[in-house]
Amino acid sequence: MVLHKQKIPLFAAKEEKKVITEVKRPQLRVLFDETREPNKWVNDVRSRFLLILTSNNFTVNRLTQGPINYTALREFDIFVMGASSTGASTLTPTELRTLGQFVQEGRGLLLVGNQFVNTEKDYNFALANMFGLSFHDVVEDKKMHANPDTDTWVWAPILN
Repeated sequence: MVLHKQKIPLFAAKEEKKVITEVKRPQLRVLFDETREPNKWVNDVRSRFLLILTSNNFTVNRLTQGPINYTALREFDIFVMGASSTGASTLTPTELRTLGQFVQEGRGLLLVGNQFVNTEKDYNFALANMFGLSFHDVVEDKKMHANPDTDTWVWAPILN
């Protein structure tokens, strides 16, 4: 098991030469799953997402070697998993039990889909069954998620 702590700078917002006081929030620890696809989350493409997290008192770490086990997860509040590049679920039964225990203890599991969620019927199917989730057709809301300056689709609407 290898955990890598990411050092990403925090930014202070200024308004008329006054520093806006930071709201005290409990620090949440986020662990990104990179056991099957290295550098999937902690990379230049997703740097805005990482900056938003770290600027809001989240610590960001990544799990780079599997299998996913409770020893690796127990110190974290949120575990982030993305769909594999093929859309197929590759979790072992032991990893599924570990994730079930993690969520049952009140921690967060963020599942991020991709273009295969709609076409691959087994996309995290075991996780969906475990937590009572279902995946439906993809909905594109171009009015709310499009770049307001152009007609181009924005791939990360949460960051805009």
